[in-house]
Amino acid sequence: MLGPFSTQILGEMGADVIKVEPPGGDIGRWTGVGKNPGMSAAYMMKGRNKRSVVLDLKNSEAKEPLRRLVETADVFV
Repeated sequence: MLGPFSTQILGEMGADVIKVEPPGGDIGRWTGVGKNPGMSAAYMMKGRNKRSVVLDLKNSEAKEPLRRLVETADVFV
């Protein structure tokens, strides 16, 4: 929980936070109650002020997009 909470705070302070999710989405999307499928209340709370991108990090083709994200980031959590 430290990663999601710390990036939530950074986003609230104005940081451009990009969350990398696996195909099918973060498990937190499906944990708990929510009005919309794939958007649990807990996920919405922790994910506010964040953008997200899907990368299959088990696939070698994801290395280049991830490298570009890391190169331009001020912080990588």
